[in-house]
Amino acid sequence: MEKIKMYFSNQLSPIKNYYIEDGLDQKFKKIYRDHQDAIYYSKNIVRIYFPQENTCIICSEADAYNIPVVQAILEGQFQEQAILFQFRETKYGMKLDGCKLIIVNVEMASIILENGKAINEMFHSY
Repeated sequence: MEKIKMYFSNQLSPIKNYYIEDGLDQKFKKIYRDHQDAIYYSKNIVRIYFPQENTCIICSEADAYNIPVVQAILEGQFQEQAILFQFRETKYGMKLDGCKLIIVNVEMASIILENGKAINEMFHSY
């Protein structure tokens, strides 16, 4: 898990992290640091990286299917594919399925949600 976290951090540079907690029609919650456990890396989580904007959006698979572009990637409609991770839980030695990783190389402002707002308009500003 630590190697996966380090890889994501070093290669994709997510300075800003947001979590879709209450659906796509509510402001996305800002995360100030990743949890030490695997909650944001678990099987039904999708991590959507926008490396050019140094942003990561973490959400359920159900919410991810409601985001244009991301839905198309998850359904295999684009050449880009979701990366599926597996990791070994060291305490018990179990091999676990991890999150789905999606790298999006379009500007966040160009992704319009069903509520008519660009995805980056949904970020909570604290």
